[in-house]
Amino acid sequence: MKLIFYLSLLFLFALNTSAQINSVNGFQLPPYDTIRVFLVFAERTNTADYSDYKAGWLPGQMPDRADEFFDPVFTNYSNLEGYFTKYFYQMSFGDFIMIGDYYPSLVQIDESLGFQNSTVISYLNSLPGTDITTANGYSINSDSFDYWTSTSSGYPKTSAADNKIDMVIICWRNAWGDGNGSVSISNSSFTLKSKSGSNAIGKFGCYS
Repeated sequence: MKLIFYLSLLFLFALNTSAQINSVNGFQLPPYDTIRVFLVFAERTNTADYSDYKAGWLPGQMPDRADEFFDPVFTNYSNLEGYFTKYFYQMSFGDFIMIGDYYPSLVQIDESLGFQNSTVISYLNSLPGTDITTANGYSINSDSFDYWTSTSSGYPKTSAADNKIDMVIICWRNAWGDGNGSVSISNSSFTLKSKSGSNAIGKFGCYS
């Protein structure tokens, strides 16, 4: 009888554990509630095609529409202006609010250093001071970009800061010269000022 009892407990525990794992809980981050993204604009210098560009993003300058990717705060749907904020709000029927803010200066990386995420993070860490302030006045060291504690894929996420930026996105002006662009997302343990990493970091690029 004791054996049956213990086996029953193990079975119930296994059921409870498996019930927690569900795609609706998301991968690194939850597909619901609110997240604020840290956006960085970058370009490669000393490249053969450095002077090539499309209207709206001149070499050596910030893109004309830098403030149109994300809304920095959410009030209500009728006021949304950011492309990504509006898209994710609509596709989730209002369940997922992706707001964001950006570093207000262009990050320039020499061609010899490549266009990896780590080169941009190193550049930002080399900036004077112990903190970074975004275009709308948010501090990287604060919890303004740290709403969530990531868990394993499929497990429920915890609505609490974990000293990691929830998501960093790097937008390159001239990263892929073939015109096709690319997107990649991954978890990272880099240190950015006082933050110990990012629950998700991604890059995309080509020309604007």
